[in-house]
Amino acid sequence: MQPDDPFPLENVPSPVRHAMLEVFKGRRPSVHEVAQIPDSYWLATPAIGRKLLQTIRAISDAPRSETDLPSLPQLTDAELLDRLESLREELRFIQATLKARIRKAPRNRDGFQRHGGRGSRSGNLSGEPWTQKRPEGLAL
Repeated sequence: MQPDDPFPLENVPSPVRHAMLEVFKGRRPSVHEVAQIPDSYWLATPAIGRKLLQTIRAISDAPRSETDLPSLPQLTDAELLDRLESLREELRFIQATLKARIRKAPRNRDGFQRHGGRGSRSGNLSGEPWTQKRPEGLAL
């Protein structure tokens, strides 16, 4: 398995799979990305204990064989279809998340997203366009 290969989520228990998807915001991480997360972080995750961490490390730290030939088909048709369905589910999750975020974004009367909503630095809640105010006596 190469570092840039997707981490095989189907090889870990369901609670670990969900925890990993949450850590990576719903997308399937690469083996390298999983290997970069420190053990202390994984152990602080409620679904992951020492035994499950060993499972993750066994996959992410596996020695890379120089005989791995990515161009040769290594999966059966059934395995490829399972992988395809898994990717489709991941895509649907990402699409739903993006749609929900777009719906939550505040819009002004013209239908454009407003940049002066909650948490912005402008403090402009009136809906009027934000303009930068220059300190008095400062010539630009």
